[in-house]
Amino acid sequence: MVHGVMKVIKFLFGFVNLVLVCFAIGLIGLAANWRAEFIPINHFESLGITERAATALIIIGCILFVVSFLGSYGAFAENQCMLLTFAVIIFLFLIIEFVIAALFVTYGHYETHVNDAIRIQMEKFVKDYNNEDPKDPLNVPMDEIQKYLKCCGVYGPDDWEKNGTKFLPESCCQEEIQDGLRVSDLCKGGKYVSAVGCMNQAVTTLKDNVFIVGGTALLLALIELISISIAYCLSCAIRGSSGID
Repeated sequence: MVHGVMKVIKFLFGFVNLVLVCFAIGLIGLAANWRAEFIPINHFESLGITERAATALIIIGCILFVVSFLGSYGAFAENQCMLLTFAVIIFLFLIIEFVIAALFVTYGHYETHVNDAIRIQMEKFVKDYNNEDPKDPLNVPMDEIQKYLKCCGVYGPDDWEKNGTKFLPESCCQEEIQDGLRVSDLCKGGKYVSAVGCMNQAVTTLKDNVFIVGGTALLLALIELISISIAYCLSCAIRGSSGID
């Protein structure tokens, strides 16, 4: 009877660990995508904490991937020490993930502050832009933002005209027409320019990624909690079957 119960617990533990591995891989992918999808994030001081949180999630995902195999081996080898080590490590990461998930999921509470900080920083990038020298280091932040987010200016191309710019930056202009683009005389060679401002694009991209990554971290934490519970039950079953009091 005891061995039958242990087999069931082992099966459940193996299944949960498999799910844990899948979610760890998914978390790594989502957090990495968060960093890649919002490349200009390093230019905004106010978003530094979210970048560090995404990096932490990548590291946690990698470690969880390895630790889950440790737990699986401990289960099938009926090694209490490995199971307890697995449970302790997972519990520590569980706490970290709840904190990180809370940071992402509660983004709405400080969204206005973050948006204002992004706007102020972006307006400074436009003001400091040196249109006479395309290679000026001061141009890098706004050029990267406009290229990656396919936008122009803070709220639109008119921001550059208000700034006294003779021609739009090359990062605003594209060779071929796409959705949301219009012809502009301010683009050298009659290229097309995005009519969408970077502020709107940045806020939308940030919000989409924040809730996806935060929700995934929260779900992973729930699976880890189940995994810890099963690991404890399995450890007790192993101790009982071996006759240890």
